[in-house]
Amino acid sequence: MNSFGLPHLVLALVCFVTAAMSADDGGGAEIPVRDLQQICTGPEPNDAERSMADVLRTSLRDLYGAELSVVAAWPEAGQPAIVLGRSAAIAARAIRSEELERVKHDGYVIRGEGRRIALAGYAPQGTIYATYAFLRLAGLKLYPWRNSEAVEVRQSLSGGMLPPLAIASRPFFERRDLLGYLDRGRWGASLTEYSLGEFRALQNHEYFQGKGWLGGDHTAPYLVPMAKYYDEHPEYYAMQDSKRLPKNTENCRVALCLSNPAVHRIAAERALEWMADQNQRRFFHITDGDTRECRCPACTAMDLDPGSCTDRYLKWVNSVAGAVGEKHPENVVMALAYGNTTRPPLETKPAANVVVLYCPWYWTSRTTSATGWANPLNVTAMKEFTAWAMKFPDQVGLYDYPDNWFGGLAERLKFLAKRGVRVFYACGGHGDLYQWVNARLLWDPCLNTEDLVEEFVHAYYGPAADPMRNYLRLKQQTIERRLIHTREPFRDAEFLQRTAELMQRAEAAAQAADDRTKLRILDSVGEARAVVLQYRHPQSGPRELRVEPSPYRRDLEQFLTQALLVEELCQRLGNRYAAKTQRGQLQERLQMLGLWSQSPDAPADQAEPGDKLRERVLASFDEQLRTRSTTPGDVTPKTVCCSFAEPEQFAKWISDGSRKELISPPEKHTRQQPSGQPLSGVRIRAPLSALPVIPHGKRQIHAGRFYAETTFDPPLDATGCQFVSFHVHASADVPATIYINDVHSDVDLHAGEQIVRIDMRQFDVKGRFSYADWDHQLHRISLDIWPQDNDYPYPPAKDTDVTLFSMTASNHDPQIEKLPHRGQAIWLCQFRPNLARGVAVPRTLYDQYLQRQRYKHVGLDYGSRWISERFRTFTEHRAVTPIFAIVVSDPATPAQRHTAEHLQTCLEKTFGVRLPVRSAEAAAGDWADNAILLDRQACVASGRISDDELRYVGPGGFLINAHQGRIAIAGPNDAGTMAGVLRYLEDHGARFFEPQRTVLPDHRSEFLHELYLPDWPHFRAESAELALWQDRPAATAPAAALPPIQAPTPPDVAAAEKLAAAIKDVARSAGNALPPSLLQDARRSPLSRYVARRLVWAPTADATRLIREFRSEASRSSDAIPAGPGR
Repeated sequence: MNSFGLPHLVLALVCFVTAAMSADDGGGAEIPVRDLQQICTGPEPNDAERSMADVLRTSLRDLYGAELSVVAAWPEAGQPAIVLGRSAAIAARAIRSEELERVKHDGYVIRGEGRRIALAGYAPQGTIYATYAFLRLAGLKLYPWRNSEAVEVRQSLSGGMLPPLAIASRPFFERRDLLGYLDRGRWGASLTEYSLGEFRALQNHEYFQGKGWLGGDHTAPYLVPMAKYYDEHPEYYAMQDSKRLPKNTENCRVALCLSNPAVHRIAAERALEWMADQNQRRFFHITDGDTRECRCPACTAMDLDPGSCTDRYLKWVNSVAGAVGEKHPENVVMALAYGNTTRPPLETKPAANVVVLYCPWYWTSRTTSATGWANPLNVTAMKEFTAWAMKFPDQVGLYDYPDNWFGGLAERLKFLAKRGVRVFYACGGHGDLYQWVNARLLWDPCLNTEDLVEEFVHAYYGPAADPMRNYLRLKQQTIERRLIHTREPFRDAEFLQRTAELMQRAEAAAQAADDRTKLRILDSVGEARAVVLQYRHPQSGPRELRVEPSPYRRDLEQFLTQALLVEELCQRLGNRYAAKTQRGQLQERLQMLGLWSQSPDAPADQAEPGDKLRERVLASFDEQLRTRSTTPGDVTPKTVCCSFAEPEQFAKWISDGSRKELISPPEKHTRQQPSGQPLSGVRIRAPLSALPVIPHGKRQIHAGRFYAETTFDPPLDATGCQFVSFHVHASADVPATIYINDVHSDVDLHAGEQIVRIDMRQFDVKGRFSYADWDHQLHRISLDIWPQDNDYPYPPAKDTDVTLFSMTASNHDPQIEKLPHRGQAIWLCQFRPNLARGVAVPRTLYDQYLQRQRYKHVGLDYGSRWISERFRTFTEHRAVTPIFAIVVSDPATPAQRHTAEHLQTCLEKTFGVRLPVRSAEAAAGDWADNAILLDRQACVASGRISDDELRYVGPGGFLINAHQGRIAIAGPNDAGTMAGVLRYLEDHGARFFEPQRTVLPDHRSEFLHELYLPDWPHFRAESAELALWQDRPAATAPAAALPPIQAPTPPDVAAAEKLAAAIKDVARSAGNALPPSLLQDARRSPLSRYVARRLVWAPTADATRLIREFRSEASRSSDAIPAGPGR
């Protein structure tokens, strides 16, 4: 283990420790704040100490009328004073250097009793954090507000007396990047000037001026500046398309030739100069440019994996890190897992002082920041992060793209903390609530998110706290409920109606507020109303949500009036910048509605009068109504289907490929599916393992393709349909390309039956295809089948048969009741970004494929990549897969069989289908392809879960891999498998509130969804003792005979809150075992047991939310069933 990291799976949440400390004198006397006379900084205060002395002096004067003088000297004996800063505190013997050493680097110590208070950090930034922590204790609470210094809540202590203070605190995350300009040490985010190496002062340096942004996260242009080296050494820079980068390359696009030893040497020298110049900072990016990597022969020869240059990149990073470690052993070198370095290295390990920041890029790895990674929309991000965490658990951080989703980032921070991640960097992100919640969680991830939100809402919204709290909760619940198969969680009639009602209440409450609070309320109301207007627009909104023009115009006018009032309040408060920002936001929101938001005659630097803007926007809306039709209401579902089993359609199929001798003609084929339903179609055989083998980087791959095509004469009329779906079966997992007329889509077919959907709206290339101009006639379709070893993770090539049963054009999402196998299968849904795969073989070989093919229609040329789906688009319900059975090991243990039966019962009650439980031996073939696989033996044998993954989660842990058509759930032992089953059910809305009680939702018209999640209990022994099945009744009573969940009493709630705080404190102090007294407390009530059971798995979990959910569910009717197996 390196000096920076922590041992994996022994999570030390030493993030906020408040401990009683021995006092030298004074007997623990209270502190009379009004009697304090001086703030002593020592004779040579640093910038932080001088600044914080002023903050203390001003704040205590405002709170208590105390007039403290700032003295740059050591405190005199007996002088009533605040001793501020490390040097002064140690000199006054108020704080010992060992105490500060224990809270390094950003932590602090506060001591106070009688007439003396000492505030000091290990480093200057710690003194800043200590100052604001002390002021909070003294009665000054600050909350972020981007339009002002802060929201201040002052509550002087009774009699001006502070209790004795003995506090030591350090943050869990060592690097906590949020909105530094807003935080400034007040809520716990990192202070750039004491943390992160960056280049703002060099933006206008002669080396970099005029070449765009010079950031601190892509540092290649600084480490090897083109202005200094390019003329004599263009070979220092990346070769792309056989040419070196030009000298005028923008700063952030400068990439280096990392195989060149001189680049290593120069980068190390420049890094050392940088660190010497910014010697108060610890974290420094050593990264290549934000562009393609060098493709010169020497560089590509260093790559061990096609499509990944991570080993090459880390060798360069390590060479710089080696020099850094000798001169600056405390510094941390940050590398990026980004683009073609996203995959972990095969051979090169990061040096001990290197932390690799995983970057879940928006368009490829994760598709939303509104949730964590344990979400079907973010499966790829979870898999990529886990790949790094499994190999280098102590050396992984996160480079995140949070936007303003405070709840999604909070979820990720708690997830990362449990896995020991200590470095967080945010690219973007904004919002006052976002800053407050996540800055606090970066310091202490065991805090309850709902408590933080509650505190913020009361301070920020004042009289409108109640409707705004309800709105924030509604918003979060809607995200969790809907952000599974769609990226539009707020496209929901219930959410929009409830939001409109809550905003009316908030606006009414704002009338009783002062101007500053009113501004904050109405600003948030406007943001929420803009969403309602977007989805209810009578022309551009989704048809099922559109409203009539008259009420919409009324709502639009109200929105404009309120937005202009917000701008007026900014002006009244003297904040011209905020007023200008508000006008800009209003214009952006109106543009989203297609409305004229700015007069062409208005001066660029002068805002148009509000009454004229309102008049013009409403006229613009009226013009919309005159020139375009409005069609509120639902769209009539339309479906056009073509079966490939029909004789006249089957006869039109032809086949081809890259090797003539391997091609077979299409065959008519009928499959007997596990449901008993026969499906007939055309089968294409692809003997992929027989294709020739060629080198691909340092790998060997099979080169070739198998192709099939059919035409429609006359064309198939798909008017009114934007989706084209294919019902297929594949005998193995295989990459494929589907061509429709002149466009194509890359898909990953999985073994078994599936329906793959293509959204024609995602193709839009000028001059080639435009959905708006498409005549909706389907002339031809075709299919390419590619060797599996052409693409990551390069599995062996395997002979594959693909059977196409039918094609369907439609204008609606898949509907459970209209899918095949009704009552015999539960359907699993995929969500995917649209990514073009490309061709793995060299262009010369690819050209040979085309030369020998007989059929020359344009779709045959995969090289026409410009007609694939647009990058940065997504397809909801990309594929849906029937799940026919639950498969267990053969022979299965009693616990494994009981776990399977428990899952079977829960799924039947939730989805209305009883899946058979089959042994792995009896479930060979289609049963195993479209199935839920349970337990270690069955999952490892299938290749869906690896032994490495199970070692990673450890005893009692589990791995869920519900992805690509199959669901695999396993732990290293039976207890882990059961825990994984319960977690997957919880992800679909189940709640296990008591040992013998399960509350299940009705999802009979819903899909199962994907999830990839490795997890384990923080307190392993305690998780087994508190497991659901430990107190299972000896005799299982019928569900109807069980009493309802008992509502917890106020003492029950208080005991559960106390228990939760105690469990979190054990985790904070690096404990990995609970004292017996806490286990005894956990059994005192169903509520305490429920909370404890969740917290022993994740002490970072939100205990306030757990208690609220239990209380709200206790009064509702429940579906009760036995909870699971005994030991």
